[in-house]
Amino acid sequence: MENPIMLEALQSSRFLFILPEKGQKTAQPQYLILADFVSKLGLEVYMIDVNWNKHNSLLECTLEATQKVHELVDELHPTECYFFGFGIGAMLAAQVGFLFRANGMLLCSMPPLFNEELSQLSWLKRSAGNRRIYGGRNRPAYPHKKIKVKTVFLQAERERKGLEKIQAIRTAAFLNAEMVYIPKTGASLTRKLYMEAAKVELEKMLNYK
Repeated sequence: MENPIMLEALQSSRFLFILPEKGQKTAQPQYLILADFVSKLGLEVYMIDVNWNKHNSLLECTLEATQKVHELVDELHPTECYFFGFGIGAMLAAQVGFLFRANGMLLCSMPPLFNEELSQLSWLKRSAGNRRIYGGRNRPAYPHKKIKVKTVFLQAERERKGLEKIQAIRTAAFLNAEMVYIPKTGASLTRKLYMEAAKVELEKMLNYK
């Protein structure tokens, strides 16, 4: 299964999988810009789109994303796999990346809606999150209690408020994690400062040993 983003001349077997925010597609400009940037660093980039309208739970979305990644990995046998996800796509990237023993994950503006995190939200936010994302059921849990893969949580500074307890939960589960906050911007990859920060963190991760 070929991908138009993949550079055919590349001989690298280092892959980056991009999973977009819920309701978005990887054909949108912000993801194409990111894919082009990473391709120039020598990686093959694969866009993993999920049929958001088809599914009623994050579990179903995760299964679709897992199947798509599995087909590529099984066919092409990469030596290194990296995952980028935004918003709900970051939640998918965390789960799928763990299954495929990711070498690194950049999780952008990941909402605090994993089962372990929901206890720290107000009842109103928990209720709204359940309805909006899962239809009130199938709340996902962290893929493992102790996740050792290099992980960067990238957030806009405006998202910091109220995330202190969530941050503590995440760093306890993601043992090799870093929290990075971008000043003076909102939580959107279309914003210049957010995009530049994502590029910086990706390049650092790809050179991480």
